[in-house]
Amino acid sequence: MKSEDARLFYALLDLSIPNLWDDVVGAYVSYQLSRTEQTYIIENRIGLDKLDEFIEKAKFFFAGTPKVYYKTTKWTASSIKCLDVEDTLSSTGWQFTNAVSK
Repeated sequence: MKSEDARLFYALLDLSIPNLWDDVVGAYVSYQLSRTEQTYIIENRIGLDKLDEFIEKAKFFFAGTPKVYYKTTKWTASSIKCLDVEDTLSSTGWQFTNAVSK
């Protein structure tokens, strides 16, 4: 799978690809995207008309990875947070679908 695809799948979780080194856990973790960054990626890179299909692809991409660890910012030291992939993907679809129908 192309790196670009991974970036889009992580954006559905409101996260970057894991590219922020964390000395405490000794691994690369994601950081939280701004609302504007996530919206741009979903509307312009994925497309609202393809969102449901892309969420299904993301579920396959994240299969076997029930949780993703991330930091709330890439600019300052912050503690690691944990995100449930399935719950987040479900709410992302609902959130953007409702925004379009209004």
